[in-house]
Amino acid sequence: MNKSQYEIEPEDYWQEWRDEGNDGYDIMELAELLGWHAISSWGAHGWDLGSWPYVIVFARKLDLLVWVEGDLTRYHFPDIATRNAAIDDIAFFYWKHANEDWVAGIHEAEYAPQYLRGPYTGKRGDEHDVRGERMYVCLKTHFLHECALVFEGKGALRYVQVGRNVYRGTLRTNRTDLLGLQTSKGVKPSHYVDVPDLDAYGPGC
Repeated sequence: MNKSQYEIEPEDYWQEWRDEGNDGYDIMELAELLGWHAISSWGAHGWDLGSWPYVIVFARKLDLLVWVEGDLTRYHFPDIATRNAAIDDIAFFYWKHANEDWVAGIHEAEYAPQYLRGPYTGKRGDEHDVRGERMYVCLKTHFLHECALVFEGKGALRYVQVGRNVYRGTLRTNRTDLLGLQTSKGVKPSHYVDVPDLDAYGPGC
């Protein structure tokens, strides 16, 4: 996304607060008095946005300000959708910079899946996660019919070993993402079947 077309000059008070020696947390309190909200999390899973108090993303309706250790970048957008798309881009940049697991294998923000985009809400997080659930599945391809423990609890996996085959990809708790995995030779599961217990189900599915 080309955010530069929406850049404007920051209000004088941002620079005044900075020059007075306020740190990021002080700035957050002062900005709140003027209707600015520091966004703490982003995406379906509520991943950290920025790195407080050094990197903070402030929003106020169609306005956005990114504070990076006192450096200020100010934006004004025509609508909320465009503003949120810009936050998607900012979030992805800092996640990649920090080598976060959930963006591994995704090279550009424009290719980020939907669950990495948009504001976080508790409802959205609940829909996306299988919290604390142990999930066994049987992955099936034209060549394989094998079982694996794919996910347990909360988080993300970048690869799953099924027998002698290693499937790679970015896997979240959403079961539909299983079909996005593939082996180094490009083999993908055609479908999968949930099983209640790997040992009880038996080897080879």
